[in-house]
Amino acid sequence: MRYIFPRQFGLHNVFTSKVDPRETAMPFMDYTLREKDIYSRMCRELGSEATNAEKIVKWKQRTPKRLRGDAVRLVEKLRVRNQRCSYMEMLRHYAPIEITKIAWLRPPGHNDDTKISNSDMSKRTEMFLEFVYWLFDSFLIPLVRTNFHVTESNAHRNRLFYFRHDVWRLLAEPALLELRTNMFEEMPTESTERLLSARQLGFSNIRLLPKRQGFRTIMNLKRRQQVMRYGTTMLGRSINAVMTPAFNAITYEKSRLLRMIDSLMSIQAYKTGKHVEISPLPPLQRLDGKHVDPMPLKKYIPHTDAATDITPFNQLVQDRLAGKKANTIFVNTDLQRHETKDDLMQLLQEHIERNVVKIGKRFYRQKTGIPQGSVLSSILCNFFYAQLERDVLGFALDDDSLLLRLLDDFLLISINEEYARRFVRVMHNDHPEYGVVIKPSKSLANFDVMTEEGTRISTSGSDGKFPYCGVCIDTTTLEISKKTERPTKTDLTKMPGQTFHRKALK
Repeated sequence: MRYIFPRQFGLHNVFTSKVDPRETAMPFMDYTLREKDIYSRMCRELGSEATNAEKIVKWKQRTPKRLRGDAVRLVEKLRVRNQRCSYMEMLRHYAPIEITKIAWLRPPGHNDDTKISNSDMSKRTEMFLEFVYWLFDSFLIPLVRTNFHVTESNAHRNRLFYFRHDVWRLLAEPALLELRTNMFEEMPTESTERLLSARQLGFSNIRLLPKRQGFRTIMNLKRRQQVMRYGTTMLGRSINAVMTPAFNAITYEKSRLLRMIDSLMSIQAYKTGKHVEISPLPPLQRLDGKHVDPMPLKKYIPHTDAATDITPFNQLVQDRLAGKKANTIFVNTDLQRHETKDDLMQLLQEHIERNVVKIGKRFYRQKTGIPQGSVLSSILCNFFYAQLERDVLGFALDDDSLLLRLLDDFLLISINEEYARRFVRVMHNDHPEYGVVIKPSKSLANFDVMTEEGTRISTSGSDGKFPYCGVCIDTTTLEISKKTERPTKTDLTKMPGQTFHRKALK
């Protein structure tokens, strides 16, 4: 009973309790196991009698008045029929659409004809929501996780795919083997654990995201690390949070002309901090016949200045932060830190050269590329590819050509065909000094051209539309339009939780 209706027993619950950020990075607690919470509650209520076996038995048998009767019998039936009952049919029988028709939500002694007061309806709704949350959080989701590997796909946006665990292992093992061979090198477990205990950066986990062909490797650098403090395990900062000061400093410098890696940071010290931006949300639709006024949207935004900068916060808002924003309140939090260039460069070097990932029970160091998923990956990618453009693709920077790039997606538009052919040859020669390897199968041209090895590059369609990063370019007029190809329609909504709530209570 305490697992299903924790709110009725005064336990930590998803509806009224606050989540301790030191215990979890998720918006809700994991309620799969509640024994520690139940034991703490019992100790608080029994006090010095918490070791008395007779008192403990009586305490465990206590049931709130509103849960006595049909609710108790419902839970007993759930336990008895767990192995032999069809849960879908049970849900249809005990949880029809209207809350007033659910028998076990009625107070003891009430029948279906009794007029319902507002407080009674509120209590029934409260209990029903607790039951639905328990059903999904502690039963359906663990059931799915036990039998399937659930993932989204790189090609199908927000659609979910369910793979049996044995099928997923057959698909993923070749990709993991290739990663261990080409991208990572194994590190001794004992020395790696000593390294992790002595540095700010922990280790990351990887997951494979299915593509049309193969997998995309995703590293979770936003996950907060478990650390031991004062004999207690709690959540520390994530790798991206540790690297945020370096990211802020490089962002502050990115408007300068970058010539070498040291020029990423031009001054000896920086002042990094956060401010709060509060803006209103648009009014929501009616929910359960009532208008819901949303809370204002509050965001913590980082900002960086030179350590010697003494500009007051109101001037900083006026000069740099406000921009075109309207209906926004800026609040100074005074959360500032002093970072030196040497410390940030050392942290950056550690992050790039010794990015540790854990695959299974073994640790690996990434020996190729920038950690994907890092807060610094985009800006460092732009830094190195900009150097590649200056050193290798200088011929394509004249008035006859237009070279575009979105991260690692290059596009050359030129009226000089020789430049275009040279661009194809140069790019497919690979440039290991920049970590660049181009696959001909991923290249596209609007004319017949081959690489130096004799591989023919695929050509765009006969309609004259050239696709690039979600848009189509007319190769005759250079007119730009959105891609007409759309992903398979899915039943999505901007507010899935509230939509589910409204439909459940309809």
